[in-house]
Amino acid sequence: MNDNEPVLNMTTRARVIRLMGDDPEGTDPAARDLIDALIYFYSDDAMRNYLRRAVKSKSRSENFDIPEGWKLYRDNTLTVKASPIDTSATVRVTVNSDNPRDFTDTDDDVDSDLIIIDPDRANRGDIYIGATISPGVNVVQVVYTGGMAANTAVEGDDGVAGAVAKTFTSASATFTTDGVQAGDTLNIGLPETSNANDGQYTVASVTNQTTLVTVKAFPSSTSGDDWSIVERGFVGIYPDIANAVTDQVNEAWNNKSSGTIESISASGENIKWVRPFGWTMKNKMILTSRARSFYG
Repeated sequence: MNDNEPVLNMTTRARVIRLMGDDPEGTDPAARDLIDALIYFYSDDAMRNYLRRAVKSKSRSENFDIPEGWKLYRDNTLTVKASPIDTSATVRVTVNSDNPRDFTDTDDDVDSDLIIIDPDRANRGDIYIGATISPGVNVVQVVYTGGMAANTAVEGDDGVAGAVAKTFTSASATFTTDGVQAGDTLNIGLPETSNANDGQYTVASVTNQTTLVTVKAFPSSTSGDDWSIVERGFVGIYPDIANAVTDQVNEAWNNKSSGTIESISASGENIKWVRPFGWTMKNKMILTSRARSFYG
């Protein structure tokens, strides 16, 4: 995996503190930086050494060699670095063997009808290309959006439901909360007019098919059918991994006095270890169960 692959934190400081049972920041001024540094360290380690995939969902561009026998041994399939692939976004596959390579000409694009990414392939990060591609070095470029999540959790509440939550019952018969989960971010707004209260609201809980509770209260005047899930945080999509990272940070915190940590950077992103605190067996098993079987 590239060293410059961005790290997506897989839990939040609020979740760690909640597991601790009390807030250490009041007695330890450096606690905030240390917790943040531990979250970053274990999220990075989980991505590179256990999940074996790029985690942060974003637009990506990857180039591929096509070896002899690709059609036979790989079944016309390219495996990208980040999965799942977002099939709601455009996937562009361009084939070019010019010297130097030029992937800007849309005439070189593979027809979208020949690109197959069903749900199983999307989850694996596989793209089937039903076109003949001659073997060569760096002859295919794939532009796509992929990754496990775009953000860690909800912005503003740090992953913990607030006390100002309020119940909303949808007035639209076409909208239900089917598939919506706590931690999702909904884009709430009026389809006909712009409203100052339009925007993104985070779901704290879902009580039935038409009623949900948001972390931040939103006005009862907001109604209509222009509702959609625009983003789900990592914590909401992969609670098992988030819980494992949360627990691991807590374990490392509890063992910090045993000489494992010497110092951290001012930014809170780098830890100087005397002796790294390894993953507990329970948390390691959770990560390996989510590991990608093949990393391209």
